Amino acid sequence: MSEINQEEQQFVEAEEVLLTEVENPGAHCLVDAAASTGIQGSPIFVVQSELERLLSQRNHSSSRIEHIIETINLFQEDAILLETRRDMLKQCYSNYDTAQSSLEQLNPEEYRTRDSIEIKYIAGLAAFEKAIHNKRKSNMAPNTQVEFARLPAIDLPTFNGASGQWLEWIGKFNSMIHNRAIPSIQKLEYLKVSLRGAALAVIDSLPTTETNYDIAYELLSRRFNNSKLLIQQHTRELFELKTVEVESPTALRELFDSARKHLRCLETLQQPIQAWDAILVHLLSNKLDHATRRQWETAASGTTPATYNQLEGFVLDRCQVLDAVPIKRKVPVEGGSITKKIKPESRSFVTRTDNKCQICDGHHYIATCNGYRIKSIAEKLQTIRRYSLCYNCLSTNHSVEKCRSTGCRKCNKKHHTSIHRESRYNGNTQMENTYYHLPTDVLIPTASILVMVAEKTILCRVLLDTGSQSNFATESFIRRAGIVTTPAHMMVKGFGQNGSLIREKAIIKFKSRNSDYCQSVPVFVTSSITDPIPRADIDIDDWNLFEENLADPEFHLSRNVDMLFGVTLVLDILRSGNKQIGSKLPLLQNTSLGWIVGGTTCKLTAHHQVSGFISDTTAAITRTWNEEEIFVENLFVTTTTRDSNGRFKVRLPLKDSHKQLGDSRTLALDKFLKLENRFQKDKELHQQYIAFMKTYLELGHMKRLNERDIDYDSPHYYFPHHPVFKLESSTTKMRTVFNGSAVTSSVI
Repeated sequence: MSEINQEEQQFVEAEEVLLTEVENPGAHCLVDAAASTGIQGSPIFVVQSELERLLSQRNHSSSRIEHIIETINLFQEDAILLETRRDMLKQCYSNYDTAQSSLEQLNPEEYRTRDSIEIKYIAGLAAFEKAIHNKRKSNMAPNTQVEFARLPAIDLPTFNGASGQWLEWIGKFNSMIHNRAIPSIQKLEYLKVSLRGAALAVIDSLPTTETNYDIAYELLSRRFNNSKLLIQQHTRELFELKTVEVESPTALRELFDSARKHLRCLETLQQPIQAWDAILVHLLSNKLDHATRRQWETAASGTTPATYNQLEGFVLDRCQVLDAVPIKRKVPVEGGSITKKIKPESRSFVTRTDNKCQICDGHHYIATCNGYRIKSIAEKLQTIRRYSLCYNCLSTNHSVEKCRSTGCRKCNKKHHTSIHRESRYNGNTQMENTYYHLPTDVLIPTASILVMVAEKTILCRVLLDTGSQSNFATESFIRRAGIVTTPAHMMVKGFGQNGSLIREKAIIKFKSRNSDYCQSVPVFVTSSITDPIPRADIDIDDWNLFEENLADPEFHLSRNVDMLFGVTLVLDILRSGNKQIGSKLPLLQNTSLGWIVGGTTCKLTAHHQVSGFISDTTAAITRTWNEEEIFVENLFVTTTTRDSNGRFKVRLPLKDSHKQLGDSRTLALDKFLKLENRFQKDKELHQQYIAFMKTYLELGHMKRLNERDIDYDSPHYYFPHHPVFKLESSTTKMRTVFNGSAVTSSVI
């Protein structure tokens, strides 16, 4: 045996060639193996082109394959040697396949040489496997008893009374229990263990005795083995199979696996499914995605009707192609072809030694940055959370609990003055048209989730209501997200038996922002759900929520809700754990979406209205107008005109303080210069911006104003502007926004 190994080793060393690169670019060299093994003499370098190198590698590998197959008889006496030679054969074929594939890319005609080698390789590999199997079988002693591994126990199938599960369950139960030679009393015990719900109720009253097994089996068969109902059930589910929306091998396999399951059940029920080719082809081909449907129609063209087996075979082949060549889907980027820079999520909590601004990268304190100062309080809070800043001093090297800086200069609480909120309510606040007077305000829990539509995610605000039996979504959100709806007709009733007619429904898939929780829920589409929640913004500066992972970070801001989750889904997302924020303050409850905030709060003491869900928009609300509203109404009536093009011109109402407007040019010019710097780095954005402004000018929405035409003595305002991207728009993905809310030097 050692002589054979030595001979084989010498043969391999004599034929192997080592490939190395030479200094000449674009060329390769072959070095004789003898030189690399230390044999005296200088190495021989042969410079080859890329094509010659690939041809040499392919020819060498094919020769090795043929030699290994031809010498199989030399190693028949030892199974280990056979396995070693088999592995060498696989490695040689892998080298051959690499070289052959490269040659086929350079010259498509090279594919003709592949078939003969593949046939030899497959035959040789089969011969090795057969020889290894025979050798191992012959080495076993005649009287040796083979000890097989103990297989894991198989759980009994369960049946809860669903008609669609009957055939599968009864087949398994008959095979595992009913047809086995075991005592009837044990069979009855196994039968009861495998039943659930309505199925168990049929035989639950029978005592566990030897004679009652046949009675119980007969009762179940009489109750659930209803061929008519079973045929209707499987036929209905066959016709209601889900359509494949996007080209996907997984979705295509799920479609035909489900169809095959129902067809086998119908065949068991003695239905002539062999004669249903025309029906099945029409039904299932219409459930294919657009690209696969087109390929099928091309493959099935002609005058001969296609069969179900042909369609199934085509789809399975199609799935193999899609597995081998994954679909490359376009990933949306900021502003069409504009490259969006994604900031890494990982953060380093290291003490800073400089005053580098996190917003504009300038060397100044973030509180003095114009980009930070023009933000709203909610946007400032988001910025503080994003960069892990201290809520008290806006630095990055500690948390608010360890901050030694003085607090807010307005209220002396432990937060930065820039995020201070003035209290909007006091004990003297009076509101008219009050429906109820409550001593405290009730905060209803909300959450912020990510709704998945096609390949994008949309942020959605959800109201969590355990008093609702169903889930709802607003029509505006459904249209904005592009979610497909189906017709519906039902009446939803709320307080006082007030009804609202529902005409649409949809299936919405969403996931949590804070965990892996993901769910698909049915929703009814309605014009509106409720008034903004909460009714007004709430001051939460002293609530100590900065470190909590909230389901809705803006729960305290009065915002509209897009969806409502009913009691079933709310109970499903609840998790153990709750916290008390403080005396007379709401509770924190842990959920799969994060911590939700709900309960009573004494922050609002004014008289207020209790909002009702599924608002009746046609209800007339009568109330007394204040002086400002009367002024706006009179201004609209007296100044509104219509020009020759049919457009209405409405004069804007101005407050008395407009003369104190202050300087707005400095901030607008600063924003414009930064925008110019951005244009220097992104030429495509520059072109899109110019095109939008030209269109805006041509439409008459703005006009060019000369410097000499400006009356500096009268109130005037410079609008800062910046680009905003809306990827889901089919017409304008980039538009310009004019920021009329930017503060002036007088902070107005």
